[in-house]
Amino acid sequence: FKHDNTISYEPWPTYDEAKMVDETFTMVVQVNGKVRGKIEVDSDTSKEEMETLAKEIDNVKTYIDLFKYEQTKSKIILCNQKMSEYLNSIEI
Repeated sequence: FKHDNTISYEPWPTYDEAKMVDETFTMVVQVNGKVRGKIEVDSDTSKEEMETLAKEIDNVKTYIDLFKYEQTKSKIILCNQKMSEYLNSIEI
């Protein structure tokens, strides 16, 4: 096949690590353990900005308002800056 060496003598492929970094990612927003929305977020977005963006989703607003009506409180947890989750527990 017109090659002098076998593949075992060829060098490993190289790559540019700078091109491996994602500029944006999809943030999943959950309310009470269920997915209520997804948004594209820049990788350098702060926790506060992600929280604000998550609260602006209409479906998320609906459930947050529902839990306020039912007198429950919400916790906001950001896991690895990839998921914003609203866990709700009954206030004692």
